[in-house]
Amino acid sequence: MEKAQVLIVEDDGIIAMDLESRMKKLGYGVAAIVGYGEQAIGKVKENAPDVVLMDIILKGEIDGIEAAEGIRTQYDIPVIFITGYADKDRLKRAKLTYPFGFIVKPFQDKDLEITIEMTLYVAKVDAERKQAEESLRESEEKYRELVENANSIILRYDLNGKIIFFNEYAQRFFGYRQDEILGKDVMIIVPKVESSGRSLGTLAQDILEIPEEFEENINQNICKNGEIVWISWRNKAIKDSEGKVIGNLAIGQDITARKQAEESLRESEEKFKLLAAATIEGIAFHEKGLILDGNDRFVEMFGYDSVTEMLDMKINVTQLASPKMREIVGKNATEGYSEAYEAEGLRKNGSIFPIILHGRQIPHEGKIVRLTSVRDITEQKKAEEALQKAHDELEQRVEERTRELELQKKSLEELNIAMKVLLKKRAEDKTEVEENVMTNVKELILPYFDKINQTKLDDYQKAFLNILESNLDEIVSPFTRKLSLKYLSLTPREITIVNMVKIGYQSKKIAKLMKISPRTVDTHRKNIRSKIGLGKKKGNLRSHLLAFEQ
Repeated sequence: MEKAQVLIVEDDGIIAMDLESRMKKLGYGVAAIVGYGEQAIGKVKENAPDVVLMDIILKGEIDGIEAAEGIRTQYDIPVIFITGYADKDRLKRAKLTYPFGFIVKPFQDKDLEITIEMTLYVAKVDAERKQAEESLRESEEKYRELVENANSIILRYDLNGKIIFFNEYAQRFFGYRQDEILGKDVMIIVPKVESSGRSLGTLAQDILEIPEEFEENINQNICKNGEIVWISWRNKAIKDSEGKVIGNLAIGQDITARKQAEESLRESEEKFKLLAAATIEGIAFHEKGLILDGNDRFVEMFGYDSVTEMLDMKINVTQLASPKMREIVGKNATEGYSEAYEAEGLRKNGSIFPIILHGRQIPHEGKIVRLTSVRDITEQKKAEEALQKAHDELEQRVEERTRELELQKKSLEELNIAMKVLLKKRAEDKTEVEENVMTNVKELILPYFDKINQTKLDDYQKAFLNILESNLDEIVSPFTRKLSLKYLSLTPREITIVNMVKIGYQSKKIAKLMKISPRTVDTHRKNIRSKIGLGKKKGNLRSHLLAFEQ
């Protein structure tokens, strides 16, 4: 066992040496000997002795009491005061430093040894106590930090149901501050009646009275804002030293989302059951072909009394198909075929009827099963046959009508050809009549107008002749516009000039191109006007010539 190290603080050299000798004699080690308070603090830091023997009255800036206070506050090393005399004020000051003992000079070795041993023992016990307290404090801090920062609701309530602890998470979750919730009845966060109708009015008291039945429980709770939540609680009865229950520690987890999901699933299942019951299609679950469940329509479709009957008979889906369809139905069920296909169903009474099957693999109660929908298409087949019959009859009627229309079309085409021939003949006859009229007028009438004009006529005769000529022009002018220029007795040169006039050439340009004089061109233009019926009339020759092309 190592020797306890002693720091001697004594400004009297002889006493210091005596103390050193006694320490060694008693089996202690001497860490150092100093004569000033400042030195004592420095040596404690440097040597870390187990105990300090401190003279109260020291030379220097600080005395033994101040040095002891510095050692206690900075290093927590036990100090034993040595004094031959001390007034009341110094003793009072010395007590404030919490020394471990006083040795009054002169003293015996036994007194010194007892005081040092007691000091070392008390210091050890005190150190262990402080360490235990520090460990407990750290443990409590860790526990409190864990509890306060846990993502769980943690609360405690006593026998009267009063809340005595409510962690920060619980405060945030329920919306209460600590000063609003501590001391309140725990039922402040529990509704009297659950939405399911279960009464919760005595829940907290029941947990205290029969804790073994409420180690875990799930119930609705209510937040400060009125929101209803679901909490899963784990309860731990708090007991005193005699084993009597004095309260309850409850740790809760919010399972509202899970409950809502369960409720949605339950509602979905109910809706599915309602839809399955109301649908016109038969629906069945089967595993490896063996029927597990089915709706009423499925049972009715195949002529059974109930789904229980089918289960008792261990009906396989292949047994519900006609003999010639069993192989393909069994294969599609086994291989997970997911497209709709037609088959033939077999009723309990042996009758066969047309069906459409549509199946798919789905998870059900922890395993993969096949969901198959069955539709009876007997009426559909009848409708299709009736439709096909009507279609065939309609096609026959269309063919007959088409033949009739073909005959009518042929007759109309022949009639059309005849009409075209007649119209062509009429047009030719009309043209011939017009040409004959123009020729007769030109050859049989117009020459006599010229001859009469060369005779001596009085004014009345000239007037009548002009009227006749004008009326004759009016009569033949529609014919003239429709006839080509070749019937107007134009000479080849006049026809050339007509073509240039229609293009828009002036007399000078025409004369240049034809290498004749402009006066000759004007003469030809005058003759052309006379031949086409313009004569003495005013009118643009080019516009009149272009009218012959329309």
